[in-house]
Formats: sequence, C-alpha cells, structure tokens
Amino acid sequence: MMLQAGIIFTISYLALAVGRVPPYRLDRTGIALVGAAAMIIFGILDLSQAYQAIDGNTILLLFAMMIVAAYIRLAKGFRLLAYWILKRLYEPIPLLAATIFISGILSALFVNDIICLVITPLIIEVVRRLRLPAIPYLIAIASSSNIGSSASAVGNPQNILIASLGNLSFTSFLIKLGPIAFIGLIVNFFVIYFFYHNDLKAEKSLDPIKVRPLRYKTNKALLLKSGLVSFLMLIAFLMGIALPLAATGAAAILLITRRVKPDKIYRLIDWELLMLFVGLFVLVRGMEVSGLMTKLFDYVKVLPYENVTILSIITLILSNIVSNVPAVLLLKSLILQLSDVNKGWYILAMASTLAGNLTLLGSVANLIVIQIARKQNIEVSFMEYLKVGLPLTLITIFIGIIFLSF
Repeated sequence: MMLQAGIIFTISYLALAVGRVPPYRLDRTGIALVGAAAMIIFGILDLSQAYQAIDGNTILLLFAMMIVAAYIRLAKGFRLLAYWILKRLYEPIPLLAATIFISGILSALFVNDIICLVITPLIIEVVRRLRLPAIPYLIAIASSSNIGSSASAVGNPQNILIASLGNLSFTSFLIKLGPIAFIGLIVNFFVIYFFYHNDLKAEKSLDPIKVRPLRYKTNKALLLKSGLVSFLMLIAFLMGIALPLAATGAAAILLITRRVKPDKIYRLIDWELLMLFVGLFVLVRGMEVSGLMTKLFDYVKVLPYENVTILSIITLILSNIVSNVPAVLLLKSLILQLSDVNKGWYILAMASTLAGNLTLLGSVANLIVIQIARKQNIEVSFMEYLKVGLPLTLITIFIGIIFLSF
C-alpha cells in the first residue's frame, strides 16, 4: 500500500509542479482529481475515507466568498471603487502607489484571484490612456494581491484552508499578519520604483483634461445590496462568528433576488479551484493513511523545524515546487506536531503566500494577471518578473520571520 501511495503521490505532485501532463489535456485540477481517484481505485482509501478527507468548512467558505464577490463584480463594485481612486491619480508614482494599495487591501477582504481578474483590465486601460509602461503596474497588481491577501483569513485559498484547519478567527489572523502585509506593500512600492523609476517619469503622463474618461455602468440597486451585505459579513468576521457561517449567510441573502439570474453568478464561480481542493484533500489523505507521510516527515524532523526561519524556508521552497495550496496540505502534519500549533499556522500562511511572489508561476494570481495582459498584447517575461519577485519575496519573508519570532 505504501509503495502504491508513493507512486501515485510522486507522479501527481510532479505533474502538479509542472502544471500539465504532456501530451494529455490535463490541468492541475484534472491532475489532482486523477490522483485522488487512483488512491481510491488502488484501495489506499475507501469511499467513506475519501469523503471524510474533504474539509467541508474550507470548501463552503471558499464557495460562499466566491458568490459574494461574484455579486460585487456583477454590480461593477470593484471597478467603481478602483476607478474612483485612480481617476484622481494621473501621475505615474501616485498611480503606482494607488495600484499597490488598492490591490492589496481588496485582496485582504476578498479572494485575491478575483481581485486580479477585476483590477488588471482596469489598470491596463488607465496606463494605455496615460501612455505609461504597463509592466510595472501589472507586476504591482500581482505582487500586491499576494502580499495583501496574506493579512486575512479569507484573502486567498491557502489562508482559507489554514483558517479552517487551525480554527483561526478572522480577527486573530488580521492582528498577527496584518502588520506584515502592510509593511510588505510599502516595501513592494519601493522595490518596483527602484527597478522602474526611469520608466515612471512624471513628464510622460498626459494632462488629465486630455484623457478621455473611462466608461462604466453600475447596477446601483445590486451594488447597494451587495455592498451592505459584504459590510455586514466583515462585521460578523470581526465579531468572531465562524467564517463559513458568516460567509454562507451573506451568500444566501444575496442569492435571494428578483433582478439577477442565478446562472450569471454561477458562471463567475471558480469551479476548477473548488475541485482542485477536493482532489488535493483526498490525495494527501491517501498519503497519511498509507503511512508514507509519517516516513517523509521523519526525514524533516532532523531539521530544527520549530525555528521560525527554518519552517519559513521549508514552506518557501515547497510552495514554489508544488504551489502553495498543495504545500499547505503537505505541511499540515508537520504543523500539528509543533509545540505552538497556532504560531505554526501563521508562519505557514505568511510564508506560503509571500512565496507566491518569487516567480511568475508562483501563484494563481500571477498567472491571472499575465494571461489577461497577454490577451492585450502585453508580455511580461519570466526574468522581468523575477528581478522584482526575488528581492521582494526575500525581504517580505524576512520581515514576516522577524514579526512571528516574538
């Protein structure tokens, strides 16, 4: 059984790291589901064990947050908020700062992948009208969405998972990781400015009077309702109400409507991400049941993994090999063996999220930004991103280590 689980695990995680299985049309979601199915077919898990492996709280919270964000997107709420700020900041440097903090703050309140989907086309439109280079601003969106999302229990998929596994509250997450994220956003501004200050000359921008205003329409009734419900949901988070309960309640209220067809909302749900989680839960559970996970961590135990720096480095490396969500699931068993489990969860959340800024392929948020840019004939190369991502990741994780060492 252990040998079979090892083969399935190795093939699955190598494929997850690459992102596909040539020549087959399998993406990461398909790979995870095939690996999970293999765990059941080869008798490593039975169906009841597979069902129990799926963390319902994580899936429910992620699904509910997607519904809430979908209504705000449909009402053009994110676009309205971003444009209201950006239209007042036509100079390159203030525009860069606004891009960084809008992306970061919104990513702390809603899943960062969704924010990237909404903000990226808007920023491309703005910089083109102002005849500014797009690449610094695109890197700013991707990196800031990763940094900002680290502050919150609902900021990204891995934090949602960690909050569920560790039973961590929204407020405690914000207190522990919020300062790291805020300082990280400031660092991000200076790192990007350092590399692109010659491209961000003020004289390159146009007079705002000469710039044709952006056109957008909002559904005022839907915007009011979704904004109010989102605000109440965040209040519920801060009051300590269980995250899945608060988010599901908000999603349920929004679904009761006479104006919006449900299929419009369902089309905005990232079903692939939800299925990826399901597959990974089952895949990792198969590893645990087979005893292979225990064997693997016997080798890790020779390292002083209780040390904040060592655990952060392990997480950084693993997150960039297999991506952050699989890394969290793999390191779950290690975290549960720490003397201070809660501290371990926060270190894992910090390092796995900030690790996403290391390379272009480090997080889904990065890929979303790059794909949207590519459709607009803007190419961000791997090395172009790396020159910002490498120092930014090392500096922000160092800051995180300092904060979480006390």
